[in-house]
Amino acid sequence: STSVTQPIGVCTMIAVRSKGQESWWSRSNLRLEANAVNNSSEVPRFRYGKMAGAVADGIHVHPLHSVHYRNTRLLPSVAVGAAAVGRDPSEVDLLIPSIIVPGDTPEERADLLTLARIRIGFYGATKNYAYQFDDLGFDGVSAELNRHLKADDSTALANE
Repeated sequence: STSVTQPIGVCTMIAVRSKGQESWWSRSNLRLEANAVNNSSEVPRFRYGKMAGAVADGIHVHPLHSVHYRNTRLLPSVAVGAAAVGRDPSEVDLLIPSIIVPGDTPEERADLLTLARIRIGFYGATKNYAYQFDDLGFDGVSAELNRHLKADDSTALANE
């Protein structure tokens, strides 16, 4: 069994509109020690999770993730690395970004939701992240997103 590692903070990526332009704003509420060693990213072979479990203070989770991913791939990977050196996996902090769409009404959120879907589509078009969709039963979605990205079709990217 794996210990449930708790996030120490959330790095929020928010779709915002400023001066008529839509963009992403990112802010972290993390207060980390200046000498903390954190590694970033995670690939299907989960070497980074194992490495973080063995030697790092924390791991920056990619913005394209799910609770399923966290529980079935990331935490077990961290636990393997921690076990290899006799470490408790709960010592590894998770830094988990979230993509959110603020607004009080569907109309206020509509354009920002499209922007968030394009961001997710962009990340999902990366072949190394196909497993994120496949694990959730959306086999082949990543390949379609990749096709839309190559065609520079952001509308299709957002609607896949």
